[in-house]
Amino acid sequence: MQQRLTVAPSQLPTDQRHAATRKRVLDVVVASALTLLTAPLVLVLAIGVAITLRAWPVFSHWRIGQHGRPIRVFKLRTLPTSTPPYADKFELQIEDLPLPWLCRVLRRTHIDELPQLWLVVAGKMSMVGPRPVQGPDIEPVPETFSALRSAIRPGCTGLWQISEASGGTATSAPEYDRFYIDKASVRFDLWILARTVGWMLCLIKPVTIDDIPRWVRGVGLASEGHEVSIDPRHKRHLVELVTQHVQALEDDASLASIGD
Repeated sequence: MQQRLTVAPSQLPTDQRHAATRKRVLDVVVASALTLLTAPLVLVLAIGVAITLRAWPVFSHWRIGQHGRPIRVFKLRTLPTSTPPYADKFELQIEDLPLPWLCRVLRRTHIDELPQLWLVVAGKMSMVGPRPVQGPDIEPVPETFSALRSAIRPGCTGLWQISEASGGTATSAPEYDRFYIDKASVRFDLWILARTVGWMLCLIKPVTIDDIPRWVRGVGLASEGHEVSIDPRHKRHLVELVTQHVQALEDDASLASIGD
């Protein structure tokens, strides 16, 4: 049975199509500039991670992108190679793991996610949007919300990511992503980006929906009632990619143990 998506770009009102275009221009400009500016930092941190964990410093796994299409998300490695690649943070009990200081700082500040800027330039992600979730077996999204959530590109940061609900799972407080999709604008994106920097530096507290000023609210990026079908093959493809990825990691680990 096909899932329904509550938006089709060709069916959107003109003001929402223009908003999506302005958002994409902002994404390209900001992500391109940040990619160039942070490239030396990413290189230095990658070397530090490689030395600290004695492993390849870039970690990747598959997540759900726009319209349900699988996207490969890249991060700087912050966990040992023995850590399961597909599991939620509560299952891993990350706070109890004996992580090196560098890895803990990268995770706390989310600097480990800087490689995702490459995906923004490539059009796979946005600077601001819902957090890209893992497969439905790990991070299930309510059916009534999953179509709307995947109507836009997932973001490097977003309203949920800087909210007081970010301590839970990405789908535990859907009101933040719903509000963003309904009220998105370039002003809103710039406000979230500015708040993200302050949040990363521990200069501001997490936000609530009541904290969002009215002047940043726009026409949004999706509308109820515009329905198109999501190809169910995307979900099957994601499952296949995850299975192949896990198998490849297990094979690599086996070869490494033989070498030792």
